[in-house]
Amino acid sequence: MKLLRLLTGVRDDLDLQSHWWHRLLKVCSLLFVVVLGGGAILILQSDRPQLDINDVEIVANLRDFTKKASPDIVNTIPSFLALPGELGGVKKDGHVDLVSEWFLSNESFCSADLSKQAAAYAEKLNAREYDRTKHFTAEKIVEIVNSERRKLKPGEEIRYCGISEVVGFASDAIVKYKPKLPIVARRWTGIAWRTMLLLLVSSLVAMNLYFRGFVYVLCGPRNVPTDVANP
Repeated sequence: MKLLRLLTGVRDDLDLQSHWWHRLLKVCSLLFVVVLGGGAILILQSDRPQLDINDVEIVANLRDFTKKASPDIVNTIPSFLALPGELGGVKKDGHVDLVSEWFLSNESFCSADLSKQAAAYAEKLNAREYDRTKHFTAEKIVEIVNSERRKLKPGEEIRYCGISEVVGFASDAIVKYKPKLPIVARRWTGIAWRTMLLLLVSSLVAMNLYFRGFVYVLCGPRNVPTDVANP
């Protein structure tokens, strides 16, 4: 009890429960803790750790997913984004980085047969906000695709995707992944202890302001028992 009094300034010499303002502030402090804790968790969990390829389980990469899809599917990107897991891009050094879902979804196109979906591909290219200088037609897309196929060397595969330069990754490096269990556990353990530390420090500061400031002003200094004051 003495340690608690030293750290927080708690006033055990007063019947604070009999005051309506004390009861109200207790409820407000509880709400404050809930809001602060929830906000801290939201902020901390949005800070994604740097992951390595060995830290994650790859669910699928966009190129292989598109290659295996039906040529009748106009654009495989929406189906790829619907897969479980997080969206990322694998760098050459093995690190997994963020990928803009908006640019991938709105300004990129993938199909198992780009020639068959040339009209939709041309429409997607013409709709790009940052590039209004070129106009594509279905015929032009088919011409480009056929030209690329003629240039293929033995062992090379045809192209399945047109990825916006803003995305920053080729289709075979764009993945859906799940962090492995030890990584998830370590991340949430870190979030938990940092949130608890924040709540502890905030609570100590708030209690000192309350008991040593607010209560002191309203109720005066601590009442020292007579036998303690005059031994």
